[in-house]
Amino acid sequence: MSVEGGRAISRRSMIGATVAGAVTVLWSVGACSSDGPPAPPRSTPTDGALPPSPDAVDTPATSDKESTASPSSTTNMPPSKPASMSIPTIGVTSRVIELGLQANGEMQVPKGATYDRAGWFNGSPTPGELGPSVLAGHVDGKDGPSVFYRLGSLKSGDSITVTRADKQRVTYRVYETERYAKDAFPTVRVYGNTTTPELRLITCSGGLGPDGHYLDNTVVYARMSGATTS
Repeated sequence: MSVEGGRAISRRSMIGATVAGAVTVLWSVGACSSDGPPAPPRSTPTDGALPPSPDAVDTPATSDKESTASPSSTTNMPPSKPASMSIPTIGVTSRVIELGLQANGEMQVPKGATYDRAGWFNGSPTPGELGPSVLAGHVDGKDGPSVFYRLGSLKSGDSITVTRADKQRVTYRVYETERYAKDAFPTVRVYGNTTTPELRLITCSGGLGPDGHYLDNTVVYARMSGATTS
């Protein structure tokens, strides 16, 4: 199903551990959440039938510890904000909005008319820059599946393309997909500095807690494999 829909550690800092998403209304008993992750520490290094719902997905993590990046992926591209993204394997195409921090220090999440779009955290590198560029999206909402509903099904080698405002298209290859309990989120691993341009996609997953919010986060890790002009 295709859903229409814009820095985690910056070069000097690291954001908090979790990204809150919506909780399903149609498939589970719960309510949407607009909470975001905590503020960064000041110093620290497809069309067709619906897929299984997030709390039914419990597949082993996909892992490829060897780099899938090409030599060109070590290039540090000049900054340019993401404009759109696509993940052909799961039928996602989305414009990308920009997310900052809320007044309480938590990261913003897509809401209102942009609820079903992917959002880029502006405290992370832009796509193609060194480090992990971070995109977050809801898993579902009151109208059904949202942009990252099928994120947990991505496997090693799957392609993700982010088109930047300067018309450069940055392609990434997935090398790992993990699911973590929100109270055991590996902040450094997800948001820590990297020696090549990388991408992190984050959404909620797992079962629902007593407060009606998802208990887990799914994180997709990908490395840049190339860039072209669109």
